[in-house]
Amino acid sequence: MLDWKRIVEDKNGFLKAMQARGYSSSEAQSFFEKIEEISKKRKSFLVKSDELRTERNRLSDFIGKLFKEGKREEAEEIKEKSKNVGTELEKIDAELATVESSFKSALEVLPNWPDESVPVGLDEKDNQFVRDWGVKRVFDFEAKSHLELGEKNEALDFERAAKVSGSRFVFLRRDYARLERALVNFMMDEQRKRGYEEILPPYIVSAETMYG
Repeated sequence: MLDWKRIVEDKNGFLKAMQARGYSSSEAQSFFEKIEEISKKRKSFLVKSDELRTERNRLSDFIGKLFKEGKREEAEEIKEKSKNVGTELEKIDAELATVESSFKSALEVLPNWPDESVPVGLDEKDNQFVRDWGVKRVFDFEAKSHLELGEKNEALDFERAAKVSGSRFVFLRRDYARLERALVNFMMDEQRKRGYEEILPPYIVSAETMYG
C-alpha cells in the first residue's frame, strides 16, 4: 500500500506516476484530492483525540488530588466533567476509526509508483532494449521458439493453465518441469555461495500477512 504522506507531499510526482500507470489526468487528480481530503480529516481527528485524552488525564490527576485534600464534593463535580470528556473521546475515536477505514480503502486500490527508469508505454511493444550478452548463435535452419517446441512436445500446456490461473500462465510438464526445478536449484546454490541464507517459509499465513 502506498505511503499517503508521499502522495500528499509530492502531488506532481503522484499525478505523473498514476498517469504513467494508465490513468487519465482527471482520474489521477481525483485520487489525489480524495487522499488529501481524508488525510486532513484524519489529522483533525487525531489532534482532537490527543487533546481530549490529555484533558482526561489531567482531570483524573486533579480528581485524585482533590480526594486526597478531602474536597470530595468538588472532586465529584470534576469527575462528572471527566466522564463527559471520556464520552466525547469515545465519539471522536469512533469517527477516527471510520476515517482510518476509508483511508485504507482509498489507498489499497492505488498501484505502485513505477520506477523512473521504466519507460512509459501501453504494452510490451513499448519496451526498450537495454543490452544483450554473449554471441548469438546462427542456425542454418529456421529456429523454433521454446513455445512452439513446448506445445509440439506437449510440455507446455497454456490451455489448461488459462482455465486455472488465467491468460499468460502455463503448466510445465516432463523435461520442461525438470528443467525449471534444476534452474531453481542452480539459482539457490549460486546465491548461497554469495552469502544469502536459504529459508523455507510456511505455506499458510494469516489474512493480515497476505494483505500486507
